Amino acid sequence: MLTFRLKVGAAMNDAHDNSANSVMRFHNIESSIGRIEQIDSLAKFHRFPDDFVEAWMKKISLLPPHCPMSDALLDLIGFELSIKDLFDTRTPIVLLGNYGAGKTLVAHKLLSLLNHFISEKGGEAATLHTISKDSIFDPKKLNKGNHNHYIIIDTPGWNPYAQENIPPWMEILLKAEKKLQFLWIQSAGFDCCESIMLSEKLAIIPLRGIIMTKVDVSMYNGLCLTLPYYTGAPLTFYNDSENPRTPLFPFFPRTVMDVLSV
Repeated sequence: MLTFRLKVGAAMNDAHDNSANSVMRFHNIESSIGRIEQIDSLAKFHRFPDDFVEAWMKKISLLPPHCPMSDALLDLIGFELSIKDLFDTRTPIVLLGNYGAGKTLVAHKLLSLLNHFISEKGGEAATLHTISKDSIFDPKKLNKGNHNHYIIIDTPGWNPYAQENIPPWMEILLKAEKKLQFLWIQSAGFDCCESIMLSEKLAIIPLRGIIMTKVDVSMYNGLCLTLPYYTGAPLTFYNDSENPRTPLFPFFPRTVMDVLSV
C-alpha cells in the first residue's frame, strides 16, 4: 500500500508541476486520499494491472477534486461505438473469437439486431455468411451485388494463444480489398492481467470493437475495462444469456462502472 501511495503521489506531482499555486496542489492531493484508497481496493479486488492503475490515477490527478473517478476512467478506456456508428457504414462485419466464446450465438443475435435496424430505415435484409475451418473463402464475393447490402461473417474459432501463425482464412480476410469491420467476441474467464497478452496477440487485427459474452462474470472481474484500454477497441455490445431469443444489449461504460462501484 505504501509503494502504491508513493507511485500515486509521484504521478500527481508530475501532473501538477506547472501549477503556480503549490498550496492548491497540496489541497488536491490531500482531497484525493479517499480516491487513492478506493482505487487501491478496486485494483486488488479486480487485479487490475499496475500500469492500468497508474494511468487511471494520472487521469484523475488532472481532474478537479469534485469530479467523479469514472470521468477519468471513461477518458482512459476510450470512446463508445454506437449501433449507428457500426451499422451506418454498411461495411461487412467479421466476428472473431476463441473457441467457446459464444461467437455463433452472437452472430445470430447481431443479425437480428441489424435487421431490426434495417427495417426502421428501409432496405434489403442482412445476410449471415459462415466460414468453416477448411473452406476456401473468396472475399471478392463481398464486392459483388448491392453495395448497400449488409453482411455479417461468422468465422471458425481461433485461439490466439495456442496458434503462432494466423489461419489461412483470417489471412485472406486481412488482405481483402474490401474494407471490413472486425469485432472480437470475448467471454469471461480471463483475468484482467491477461488482457495485456491478449491485446498483443490481437495487434495484427484492425479491431473495430469488442462484444462481451457471459457478462454476469465479466462485468465483475473488470475485464470489460482493461481489454478496451489495451486493445484500443471499444466494447460495443454484451450478451448475458445463452437464450437465442434474448437480444444483444448496447454496452454503456457508465453502467458497468456502477456495477464495479467506481
